[in-house]
Amino acid sequence: MKVYHFSVLIRDARMDGEDLEDRLFAAGCDDALVCGYNQSVYLEFEREASCAELAIKSALDNIRTAGFFDLVVQESGVAALSEMAARAGLCPSMPSINVATAISLARFTAWRRVPRYIRGAR
Repeated sequence: MKVYHFSVLIRDARMDGEDLEDRLFAAGCDDALVCGYNQSVYLEFEREASCAELAIKSALDNIRTAGFFDLVVQESGVAALSEMAARAGLCPSMPSINVATAISLARFTAWRRVPRYIRGAR
């Protein structure tokens, strides 16, 4: 088993909500830190599972059990430029890769779209 780090924004929860932490803990989110920014609530998970998909799916199921349904997942972690290039099927030394663009793409775009974007086929 491996530990996976990711965040889940709970758009239909508020930090001033009554018994928020207790509801999430009782639903199985005992491996997450409840965080807030302004009135937005998000959970920082460190979930152990056999794969990332199961870790995230079980966390979402737990949050839904607590009564929240408007959820956004954000994977944590940092990937090296060479790893991003390898996943996208590109040469790691390709000079046209802009590091900031690659990092943004790695966080917000499906990997299959990265090569087309970098090659200019937006």
